[in-house]
Amino acid sequence: MTPLPRIAFLAWREVRANRMRSGLMITVIAVAVAVMTLVYQMGEAAKAEVAATVSRTQGAAGTLRIDIGEVEIWTAMEALRGTVAREDGGRSVPLGTGQAWLPGGDDAVSVTVVAVDPSIEQAVSPEIYQGRWFEGEDAETVMAGAVLSPAGARQIAEQEHYRVGGSDQTGLIGLRIQLDSPMPTYVQVVGVAGDGPLVRNHPEADLFVALGTRNGLGSLRAWAARSDGIGERLALFVAGGAQASGKLETSLASVNMALRASGATGPEVSGARIDSADDFNGATSSLATILRVIGFTVLAVAVAGVAIVSMASLRERAGELALRRAVGWSKRSVTVLVLTETLMIVLAGAVAGVVAAALGCTLLTKSGITAQEFGLASISVGTMIAALSASLVLGASLGLIPALKAGKRDPITLLSG
Repeated sequence: MTPLPRIAFLAWREVRANRMRSGLMITVIAVAVAVMTLVYQMGEAAKAEVAATVSRTQGAAGTLRIDIGEVEIWTAMEALRGTVAREDGGRSVPLGTGQAWLPGGDDAVSVTVVAVDPSIEQAVSPEIYQGRWFEGEDAETVMAGAVLSPAGARQIAEQEHYRVGGSDQTGLIGLRIQLDSPMPTYVQVVGVAGDGPLVRNHPEADLFVALGTRNGLGSLRAWAARSDGIGERLALFVAGGAQASGKLETSLASVNMALRASGATGPEVSGARIDSADDFNGATSSLATILRVIGFTVLAVAVAGVAIVSMASLRERAGELALRRAVGWSKRSVTVLVLTETLMIVLAGAVAGVVAAALGCTLLTKSGITAQEFGLASISVGTMIAALSASLVLGASLGLIPALKAGKRDPITLLSG
């Protein structure tokens, strides 16, 4: 067989010798690859955006909420310290509604307080707007750390005696809030939460306080006992991940076992998955598949056109190919020569198409015409690799048709013709 470097050189020379035809075919491939790259990226971006939206509004994929009732809340807190909640999520304890005093104020503000494990952010993100989320020491110090909900932040910022720039919420970080009197309990604001999964699961909360590694809340427990409407149900939030269904069953069993071991009789334990990631992922995966099929079809038509042109050119090159066979070229060498020419054209067009798509998105973004809503602010490396790979696979598959035909033609028949 003729050495491959020699075949590659001759194929390159043939492509250059027919610049007009090769240029047109490369342009067709480039346009098709650019279209495929863009629609493929749109599908991938849609999947990523939906996943991010679900996580931002509902919690991590597979998030479980387990509610516990008909059991004394402090007993339940102690019993559930070592369960799955502390590994993949956290507890949520409603402490009720009471009165809060702000620095320099004479009038109390009514606040609803919910205590949570700092680790709860693994399952339901607090989406911090200002400041930070809880750290370990926030739950262990005498003055518990606190994170305001959006409603709680607005309520405090709008107080006449504590107004910072009108209803602006800046300046709330570090604020010390006194809960009830004459036995005051203090909390210190470390952050302000946004409208994330934690707040959506506790729409009544004005203030979140940190639970300690032990079950106690220090003086907050006494405050909760005096406040109005202390909740009777404790909730666990668990990040179930891809195995959410199995995780729910094992979590329910673990919670029931822990409660009964603590002496609780007849606890009510129920659970459900609170995110809809699977439903959305199914829809966006279908959309992404449709877009991929459209892009692949456009590319297949373009590559098929190149193969047809290559097939037609065999008539013009009949004498050349016959002479190569006559001087000792094997059928395989002729087949590889024609296939290499096709692959060179397809690869050149594919690279040009991917580069054109990437540059086009970049220029649109820089010029102020955003493509973000279509997921085209940038082309990912994965999309580029997918487009180039599909081009080469199609080029090799469809390019084999004229290549095999060229290799099978009898040189004597070609020369006599």
